[in-house]
Amino acid sequence: MFFAKLGTRLNTKKTDRFTKLRRKFVLASMALVSAVLLFAFITLCVTTYTRLKSDTEGAAEAALHADNMQGGFRPEIGRPDFRPGGDMARNIPTFTVRVSEDGDIIFADYGRVSITDDTAESAVKAAMEQGRSKGKIGSLGLRFAAEYTPNGDISIAFADTSAESAGMTRLILNSLIIGVAGLVALFFISLFLARLAVKPIEKAWRNQQQFIADAAHELKTPLTVIMANTGILTAHPEKSISQHMQWLNNTADEAGRMKNLIENMLELAKGDFAEESLILSNVNLSDIVTNSLLAFEPIAFEKNVAFHSDVAPNTQISGDSERLRRLIAILFDNAIKYAGSPGSAYVRLNETASHAVLTVHNSGEPIPAEGLGSIFDRFYRADESRSAGSSESYGLGLSIARQIADEHGAKIHVASTREEGTVFTVQFKKR
Repeated sequence: MFFAKLGTRLNTKKTDRFTKLRRKFVLASMALVSAVLLFAFITLCVTTYTRLKSDTEGAAEAALHADNMQGGFRPEIGRPDFRPGGDMARNIPTFTVRVSEDGDIIFADYGRVSITDDTAESAVKAAMEQGRSKGKIGSLGLRFAAEYTPNGDISIAFADTSAESAGMTRLILNSLIIGVAGLVALFFISLFLARLAVKPIEKAWRNQQQFIADAAHELKTPLTVIMANTGILTAHPEKSISQHMQWLNNTADEAGRMKNLIENMLELAKGDFAEESLILSNVNLSDIVTNSLLAFEPIAFEKNVAFHSDVAPNTQISGDSERLRRLIAILFDNAIKYAGSPGSAYVRLNETASHAVLTVHNSGEPIPAEGLGSIFDRFYRADESRSAGSSESYGLGLSIARQIADEHGAKIHVASTREEGTVFTVQFKKR
């Protein structure tokens, strides 16, 4: 009950940890993109407002110049396409008035604009009060441009800012709609990307937790035996060492098993975290396989396993010879261990145009179909029938083999049926 509750609490904490990590990822991406969108929105608003303001001011200047020249706008020689304020300016409603220095209206040209005299007088008064050559009258929605005429009067042209205001309103409204829709879409995309980004981390975390749990489980058995043997020894101090030899030998065996297990775990840990550099060189894979065969023949003979081979000579690849010996030793040991008694094992090394292919076949009980996908996982052992009589097996050897294959850019896979037996195949890229 205690361990069940502890496991539940650990799983809950792990879930909370990755939920927070995903949340941070989403918030960070949303904040970053929102900042970029806000900057783009502000830049777009400023540039659009500047352009619309320029068009309105240009319309007022165009009306002012047309009035002063009394014949409408005349194109300048060499600049036939020039228009004050651009093409948009010609569509903005304008009207012009001429006033004396005292502010009295001498002449008014309302053109196609419908405006009352009171409004025109209010506009002239506001423009005169500002005392500038151009400006804006916000209360009336007008921009103006003013200049002195040759006879000393003041000519003032007014342009309507309705198009300017409407343009900015449309821009802000459209930007808000697009921005909100974009942020909603970004939120769901960020959720998807967060799950995608955190998934490898979560998988690595689960593997690490499983590795620790499996290692603790595997270490518990020899430690329990050693503690039990020690208890027996201390309970009978009157007996001689020879009388305790059974418990001493058993303790030594279990200590040896622990040593092998810890060495294997350290080897896997180095590959995971230390990124141990390989000493790559041109190696003769045929020689490595042949030498390994000679070393395992006595073991096969002792276990009543017929060990056959077919090794192509002078097969060259690029790799670390010591790591390759370790890989081949693991596959040979695995084949002999599970071949059965009597049984058979067969090793073949051949070449293709681009690969060197090592095949290790053994008879015996097949690996269950549901276990083929997990055979290279750490501490995995297919079933009790395959593990029977193999107390030295911790399920780490094939994990180390896959790690070495990955280090060399090789592909390792397994097939196992009752009719064909179990076949491990490693494909090495040739130099």
